[in-house]
Amino acid sequence: MGPNTCLSSRMPCTCTPLLNKGENTICDPRYYTGATPVHEDAAPMPLRSGNVLPEDDAKRGLYPMAEGCLDYFPNALAEVSRISFEGNQKHNPGEPMGWARAKSTDHRNKIIRHTVDSREDTETAIEHAAQAAWRALAHLQTKIEVVRGIRQSPASK
Repeated sequence: MGPNTCLSSRMPCTCTPLLNKGENTICDPRYYTGATPVHEDAAPMPLRSGNVLPEDDAKRGLYPMAEGCLDYFPNALAEVSRISFEGNQKHNPGEPMGWARAKSTDHRNKIIRHTVDSREDTETAIEHAAQAAWRALAHLQTKIEVVRGIRQSPASK
């Protein structure tokens, strides 16, 4: 396989792709070192567990997930959860909830499209804002996994 442009790193890459999109790939983070993707015959990097929370109790306090996120945005997170459920029903009918990552990876462009479509004060705009938020979370989750070498989230397919 010749060099491609990795969609994760925007760098030339010859690693084993998780997803091919023409001349672009999404690299397998086991072969991605952060600054320089490595060849597919290289030994895989060990991945850390999927939890980004520190092991140290004092440092874990720096991640107030209830008080710093859920308590601030309960209605918004409920809408994002609904979008996730409806998306699973649409793209994986009859299957348990799970993020089918390969079905759509263009998060940055879709965030902008849904943000533009959410300008009005209507129920449709709420739907688009929730879709933009879901895409933003997907983009952030993927970025954390690639940059920090963390395993994919457990609900990923």
